Amino acid sequence: MLQVTSKLEAKRYLETWHKKNPCPHKLYKWFPLEDFAIQLEQRIESPSSINQGDGSYLCGVASFFYNLAEINPLGYTKYALGLYEKGVGEIPGKLGDTIIIDTKRISRKNLGKSKAFQAPVNKDIPYLDWMTLAIFADWNHTLFPMGKQTKGNNWNVLNNTLPYEMVKWFKNLGYTIGVDLNSAYTTTQYVTEALTGDEAFIKKQKASIVAASNYWGREWKVIFFVDSAITTAAKQAKNANGDLHKEMDKRSPTGTHYITLESCINIHEHSQTMSFSFYDYGDIHKDIHFRLEDFCKHYFGYLAFKPPF
Repeated sequence: MLQVTSKLEAKRYLETWHKKNPCPHKLYKWFPLEDFAIQLEQRIESPSSINQGDGSYLCGVASFFYNLAEINPLGYTKYALGLYEKGVGEIPGKLGDTIIIDTKRISRKNLGKSKAFQAPVNKDIPYLDWMTLAIFADWNHTLFPMGKQTKGNNWNVLNNTLPYEMVKWFKNLGYTIGVDLNSAYTTTQYVTEALTGDEAFIKKQKASIVAASNYWGREWKVIFFVDSAITTAAKQAKNANGDLHKEMDKRSPTGTHYITLESCINIHEHSQTMSFSFYDYGDIHKDIHFRLEDFCKHYFGYLAFKPPF
């Protein structure tokens, strides 16, 4: 079962481990011990520094580990240490059902194709986050290892985290799940409604947003599944004409993105705007304003998770 641990416990555990001067696993020799320890201590102190980096498919995995590191920094620390030293990372789950990421069980075929065991080419992603996030993504996408594009138009979906996978991970840790992802199925009807932005569509989306905010107010963890253009759809954005991808966030390689809610959502009826704080890309963005209609057009739904304590 998921445990609540403190930053102090995690720091002491890391310090004791570091004094033994351990050697990195053969797959991670590109990651110096001192750099590893410094980056891990930074994330223990500030989980929001976990950063998937520009151009990766790791926003969903980053959201999961950010929430894990906030509640159970010791568990997050042990996972990172296990991977680095032994090539095996473990995240304790409910009733002993532990998530085990074992590099030895990655098939030789996929091991050669995956970039998860190489130093990140993209310098925007820190080594520690690449090491902990990429292998976790690979483990959950065994047919489509990191860096491999599939044929046709499915590659950006198959390499990305799907909402049901996020639900599976949190369920494994014993979380209670609250989900509103009806609009996540981006059918022709949904896209048409979003582009039109008619009153019924906005009303439906607004109700979902309010429900998500209410979950957050009850101390649930809330993750939004959104169009990656959401970060350019702030109050002063130029895409009020409803073009969902006109100003897509160039940091994201896919059309979808995950952000973690970090405040209640304030809806300002008189100006038809809304504001809230959220986590993504290694930072907490505070009190960001959106036009309500713009946000509704970029919003696919939410995932809400209640910790098991």
